[in-house]
Amino acid sequence: MDFEDYKAEHPNAKFSDYYVEKLAEVLRDGEAHGALGKDLYRKGELISFEEAGQDEFDKYCKWFDLTPDTKVIDLGCGSLRVGLHFIRWLNSGNYFGMDLTMDFIDMGRPRVNEIIGTEWQAELGTIADKLEQAVDFGADFVFSSNVAYHVHPDECATYFDQLDRAASKPGATLCFDTRIAKEQVRFGDRNWAFPFEFQEEALPNFKLVRTIPAREKMEELLETNEVVRVIFHFERA
Repeated sequence: MDFEDYKAEHPNAKFSDYYVEKLAEVLRDGEAHGALGKDLYRKGELISFEEAGQDEFDKYCKWFDLTPDTKVIDLGCGSLRVGLHFIRWLNSGNYFGMDLTMDFIDMGRPRVNEIIGTEWQAELGTIADKLEQAVDFGADFVFSSNVAYHVHPDECATYFDQLDRAASKPGATLCFDTRIAKEQVRFGDRNWAFPFEFQEEALPNFKLVRTIPAREKMEELLETNEVVRVIFHFERA
C-alpha cells in the first residue's frame, strides 16, 4: 500500500501516520532494517544491537565535545539504536528520547536491558505527549538521526518546529542528517531531498556552523549524484 492508497482509506491521516504503519508492517514481517527493530542489519547481515549505533555515537561525542553532563534529546529515537550508548554514558536522566510511536521504542527497550541492565533512567515517550516536557528539559545537544529525509514536504514545517523547540536553550547544538538535491525530489517510497538552502530557511533561530561534507564537496557530488547525504550542525542563535 502506498500513501495515496492509505490516504483513501484514512482521509484524515498524515504522511507520518502512513510512515509509522508502513515501518511497523515491515518490522512485523521480519524484513531487514538497519535502524529500527530489536534486530538490526547492515548490508543484509544481522549485526549486534550494540554495534549498530556505536559509530554514530562516537562521532557525535567527538564532533561536539560532549561529556556525561550534557543533556541530550534524541528526536526520532526509534528503537534506541544510538540512544543505548547515550543512556549508558550520560549521567542518569540526561537522555530524552522521543518518536512518533512507542511501538518503535518498546522494540529496543529489551535490548537495552540485556546490554546494560534494568537500573537505567531516561525519559522516553512520543513526540505528541512529551515535546512540552522536552522543552523544559533544557537540552544542550539535540540530534535527529535518519529522520529528516523521511518527512513529507507538507509536514516539514512541523518537524523543524519540533527541532526548534527541542533545542530552545540558548547556545544549544542541533544536528541532523538529511538528503540534498539541486531541487526538491522524491526518491523511493518514503524519502525526499531538498536544496541546501531549504534547511537554513527552515531554522531562522539557528546559525549554520558546518556541514559534513563541506558545501563545496557537496556541490561537487551533486554533479554526478541526484541525492547526497549531508549532516547539518546548527547552533542556537
